[in-house]
Amino acid sequence: MLTVHDLCRTYGRGVHAVNVLNNLELEVKTGELSIVAGRSGSGKTTLLHCLAGLDLPHQGQLHLGDLTLHAKSNEAALLKWRRAISFLHQTPILIPTLNAWENVLLPFRYNHQKPELSWIKELFSRLGINGLEKRRPQQLSGGQAVRVALARALAKRSQLVLADEPTGRLDAQTALDVWGLLQQICQDQNISIVVVTHDPIILERAQYFQKLEFGKLVPVMSSTSVQNNSLQFPEITVSSGVTSKVGKM
Repeated sequence: MLTVHDLCRTYGRGVHAVNVLNNLELEVKTGELSIVAGRSGSGKTTLLHCLAGLDLPHQGQLHLGDLTLHAKSNEAALLKWRRAISFLHQTPILIPTLNAWENVLLPFRYNHQKPELSWIKELFSRLGINGLEKRRPQQLSGGQAVRVALARALAKRSQLVLADEPTGRLDAQTALDVWGLLQQICQDQNISIVVVTHDPIILERAQYFQKLEFGKLVPVMSSTSVQNNSLQFPEITVSSGVTSKVGKM
């Protein structure tokens, strides 16, 4: 289970300080897929970076299994945390000189770890990219590239998978396919997945998601607000006194 308590992250100092995350609370149970809605400027990237251990909070704690992360975590704690999670980027970061199979194995080579080849073969089959192992990224469609990146993210059986706009660059049907795969794998493998998105294709089908507002997560219990185009991020006044519009969904 992932739990985040009293998470705060501020950029700048004094009158120029911007409080991006304000006493944020989040809980994601094992086997649960959690959706966070937020557009550029709402703080979703900051949240993801904190969840991934790429950025430390100024206040609060994060717990994942028996791991803990906080403002004073040392490099050893950060390394353990990062190894316990996987990150799926909006744009699949695949090495162009490596084929699909080699791209999935790359993190194992980098960390001097032995891959579970039978599990990776199963992933290729379940993700519908079986037979594409020897293709290089430029020979893959957008959807295929996302599936290869997803296979890489799942290959090490992480406790937590973070997905940054995984359907943002895909057509509607491919986005639905990838979303269905995330749901299925979350349940089958009993892992926690956090998806950050503003894709209406996902939000319209979600029975429950959370939106980032004033640096905190606000629950939305149904897709009604999305369908009525009423899911809006209001004007946010930061500590510098500057008012900015984040925009609406």
